[in-house]
Amino acid sequence: MRKKLGSLSRARQDLLIDKSGSMNPLDHTLLNQEANAKKSKQKGKITTVSNRALNSPSCWIDGAWQENSRLGGMGSIIKNEEGNVLLRGSSNRTHVRSALLAEALALREALMNAKELKLTSLHVFSDSQVLISALCEGRDVNEIAGIFTDVRNLATLFCPVSFSFIPRLENSQADSLARSGLARLLL
Repeated sequence: MRKKLGSLSRARQDLLIDKSGSMNPLDHTLLNQEANAKKSKQKGKITTVSNRALNSPSCWIDGAWQENSRLGGMGSIIKNEEGNVLLRGSSNRTHVRSALLAEALALREALMNAKELKLTSLHVFSDSQVLISALCEGRDVNEIAGIFTDVRNLATLFCPVSFSFIPRLENSQADSLARSGLARLLL
């Protein structure tokens, strides 16, 4: 990847992308590391790195969406390095245009919660391949542009931060929280 993330040009650090051949091709990782950020910024390019946010707090996110009513539910679970749950969150919104928007809203909310918990690093897991790929490849998605900018800016608060795609079956707890958030609107 040699594309500069324009929306992050004002950020304190550049975001670094990992697409190591030894990892699952769907397991994209986005890292923010101070030392390499300066180097990347000087070149104006994204640097490829092979590290992940290991031994970091982790976060699982998911969004649920109902097309006919345009309702969305968001869920997240944040755990510390030892795997103990720090926060379980579930929320909902009306006027959600797509499943992708519900996923992006869940991610933004989770990053804000991680900030409130004063976490300094984070590894985020999502079953939205489109969301994770767009983040890691620096692609803009018009459908979620505003939320995406917020996510990218919030991501600079964590060092390192990584985003990984996981299969839906491995994200069942966050999925349950997102569905319960959606269900509260349907009552």
